[in-house]
Amino acid sequence: MAIPLELRTAIFDELADKKDLLACRAVSKEFESLMTHRVFQVLNLSRENGSHAAFTALVKAPHLMQHIKAINFRAESNEIDKNEGGKCLEIRGLLTYPNENMQLDGFRAFLRPITTLVIALTSLDQGDNGYCDEDYTSFLEEYLPNFLSSSVDLESLTLLSDVETNGPNFPQWDAITLPRLTSLRLASFVFVNWPFYGLGSDTGLEYFIVRHAQSLRHLDLSGCCVAIENEDANPRSWANIWTRFEGQLVNLTTFVFDPLPGLRSEEQQDDDDPGYVGYVTLLIESGYINFFDEPPQDFEVDRLAFESFQNVIAARKS
Repeated sequence: MAIPLELRTAIFDELADKKDLLACRAVSKEFESLMTHRVFQVLNLSRENGSHAAFTALVKAPHLMQHIKAINFRAESNEIDKNEGGKCLEIRGLLTYPNENMQLDGFRAFLRPITTLVIALTSLDQGDNGYCDEDYTSFLEEYLPNFLSSSVDLESLTLLSDVETNGPNFPQWDAITLPRLTSLRLASFVFVNWPFYGLGSDTGLEYFIVRHAQSLRHLDLSGCCVAIENEDANPRSWANIWTRFEGQLVNLTTFVFDPLPGLRSEEQQDDDDPGYVGYVTLLIESGYINFFDEPPQDFEVDRLAFESFQNVIAARKS
């Protein structure tokens, strides 16, 4: 006498051990169809031998990747936490190093239904490799944009960098459009004055934000900076950027930027060179630094532009 499908399903739902699930899946074609989503809905990764090879093989199989609902990954420097209902993904300690797995169709298929994405980048030792390290720039120019462009249903995006970087300013990011993006948080990313380099204003990080004006509701740029070039006679300022946002981010209801541009706090200041918040300059051999011989911009003008922007946002709510 055949066991009714409903009863078999109830029995399978009680199985928790991965070995038992795999054994049942191997019984027959019918069992395979019933067990596949149970086997692959939770993926446990580690640094143990074989884990990397198994994951590499799995991302080459989109028909299996589509069943993954949660990834648990524990390691010394990396940690991938939670994927609730196949919609949320948080990756902490993602190395800024090219990874061919991020280019595979299976991995891109896994990212497609994600609606909330949090990525905390961990750079390799930039003090030794230098800001222009080929692997570092290749990751930011090619791999991370491909990662994001796969997540076409994204509603909330958080990108956190452990060093100041102009990652989203690369022109490759100009092709990324996330039509459902309502919330964006960036930390330690640098706004570059691309017209100074002859590329025009419709490129880079500033344009990436403005391009999502219709959907964007919440924006947090705390910890971000504007790059000042010594040879630039008309450098970009936060006042310039916020004035542009005020006029073009017409649906924004929340904007966060803390602390405001100015001198660093007394606790953070150096006796010889106090440093500034909100502005950096690029040294090719070591990356962005926030030390200037004199204030890089008029902080009072920045403050007034910030207040004006916040007043416009507040008026929309009333």
